[in-house]
Amino acid sequence: MAEARTDHASTGASSDSEDSDLLNLENDEEWEDAEPDEEETRIMSLIGDDVFPNVHSMLRHCRDVYAFDFLKVRNELGLDFLGTIRLINYIRSEVKNGNQRPDVSSKASFEDDRFLRPVVEDDALLY
Repeated sequence: MAEARTDHASTGASSDSEDSDLLNLENDEEWEDAEPDEEETRIMSLIGDDVFPNVHSMLRHCRDVYAFDFLKVRNELGLDFLGTIRLINYIRSEVKNGNQRPDVSSKASFEDDRFLRPVVEDDALLY
């Protein structure tokens, strides 16, 4: 039993013309992105209610206002990626419960896997 095969090279010029028209979107001004190319990133403070345009300004604010140096804590505890995620979510959960001075002296405080789940929905600090 022979299989039917279509030879796209021999279908004629009309097919080639149709394909090129479909692929030529340069002159189509109706095409617009559904969303802007750049979204505004909003980073919530680890400790307060402030919102920042980037991670660096938020971390500097936490260090200067609350005397909490997140990067120093992360480095002293030797945290990997998942450890850092746990630390962020642990701090956020403690602050949410009213503790603005969470115990970050040991990994034991936030080793539980429940701290792998975000406390803040769509938390930009986790990405």
